[in-house]
Amino acid sequence: MLSYSLKLKERSVNIDVPKLLDRAGRYMVSSSVGKIMMGGSTKPGEWTENKPLTVAVKRGSNPLRDTGQLMSSIHHTMRGTDSVVISTNRAGARLQNEGGTIRPKKGKYLWIPANYKVRQDLMRSGWSITNPIRRLKTTGQCRKSGHAYLYRKSEEDKWEVIFILKESVYIPQRRFFGFEEKDKVEIMKIFRKAMDGSV
Repeated sequence: MLSYSLKLKERSVNIDVPKLLDRAGRYMVSSSVGKIMMGGSTKPGEWTENKPLTVAVKRGSNPLRDTGQLMSSIHHTMRGTDSVVISTNRAGARLQNEGGTIRPKKGKYLWIPANYKVRQDLMRSGWSITNPIRRLKTTGQCRKSGHAYLYRKSEEDKWEVIFILKESVYIPQRRFFGFEEKDKVEIMKIFRKAMDGSV
């Protein structure tokens, strides 16, 4: 799980601290989602662009924007009366936020879908390679060639690359999670308004 928290230790002003923390938590959820929507943590388009293969397979060029599950997983939770936690339990969120290298947990290669149709089939299978390969073998022929896995329906058809095999894949950092200066400014505004009695 990826998370961070806001905590207030001193309460020298008579304000509704849980209410303000809830408001700050909602702001940070909105800020994180906004960064994903804009394609950058500080300004639009600052993230590394998707590779051409990723664009073709996803049928979209926006980094981190695909099924919408990452954005919808970001939420805030009150912990007691003096703390709020903003988090996501989405698998891979930390890697996407911080960047890093993926290597296979089992076997020698990562199996990367080579087109949209194969990726959709893989998603329906719960990201299991075994089931799609098993289905393809019942409808045609499959074979490995170098760093690719190929399929053809019959001997009259051309071989089609359906998976690209890689020993590792580097994921660039696309920071959408965490406090930036502008977030701190906005949160301070929430608390200052309360202290001034304007909310």
